[in-house]
Amino acid sequence: MPTNTSVSPTNTPIPLQPGRAHSLSAQQSGDAVNLSWSAPDDGGQVSGYRIWRRLPKKGEKALIALVDNTGSAATSYTDSSAEDRQKHIYRVQALGPSGEGQNSKPAEILVRR
Repeated sequence: MPTNTSVSPTNTPIPLQPGRAHSLSAQQSGDAVNLSWSAPDDGGQVSGYRIWRRLPKKGEKALIALVDNTGSAATSYTDSSAEDRQKHIYRVQALGPSGEGQNSKPAEILVRR
């Protein structure tokens, strides 16, 4: 015998995807490039960052994921695979349980050893 059950609405907010990381900077330190940025000012929880890189002088036309997920909400990363005499273009993207934020504005650096 069927029973009528009613479901009451909940006030649980729908989780938001992270916003856009900002203020990305790239600075050379020895043979590496130190990246730092600011966490998104809006959006949902950040659980990690995807770090994108492009080397246009080597013919790369698109950003390639240097790190798929840092697994941390820390806002810095050291690229120890930076190549000498190459222009590097970086972007970062906040990742969270509810999705991905937009890519940051780029930071560029010409590595010279």
